[in-house]
Amino acid sequence: MRRIPLCITLAAALTTIVAACGDDTTNPATGGAGGGGNGGAACDVRVVDFRFMPDTLVIAAGDSVTWCFEGSAFHTVTEGATLGGTPMFNSGLMNTGTFGYRFTMPGTVPYHCIPHFSIGMRGVVIVQ
Repeated sequence: MRRIPLCITLAAALTTIVAACGDDTTNPATGGAGGGGNGGAACDVRVVDFRFMPDTLVIAAGDSVTWCFEGSAFHTVTEGATLGGTPMFNSGLMNTGTFGYRFTMPGTVPYHCIPHFSIGMRGVVIVQ
């Protein structure tokens, strides 16, 4: 009997959990209504090298933020300062393409990458 390596089993479980998280986000890559903090189609935040660049972004209420995934590692953009709970937005595991979310209420919105939370892959959107 052939055994499946634990890392593959854990990756499959994480993918299933992330996919099961519902959200009401928009995804510009599939024709959604996202598209840049200033209304443009450019990337506002790059997701690359196990970090968000920039890791702090200031926008106006009503603006959308577009995260652009680059590189070979899979990441998420998931609302919250901690793991767990029901996030306002969650991109699911991605390593290419874009993910967008429109911020309608002023406040400070922390977010993170689920697989790389333990190494500090976190960011914040400050909505004015």
